[in-house]
Amino acid sequence: MLAGPAVIGWLTHLVALNEAFVLLTLLCVTTAVGARVLRTGSGSTRRREMAADTH
Repeated sequence: MLAGPAVIGWLTHLVALNEAFVLLTLLCVTTAVGARVLRTGSGSTRRREMAADTH
């Protein structure tokens, strides 16, 4: 969050300001979508796995 202004400033040397905002927004959305892939299973799945291990 604190690096945002520095990154936008750096990007404006390469592209226009509006494009820099769009690029960073797309990067944030891509990161949020990618984080879902790394999410572990739901709590109910863990409970079932733990129950199977104890028997």
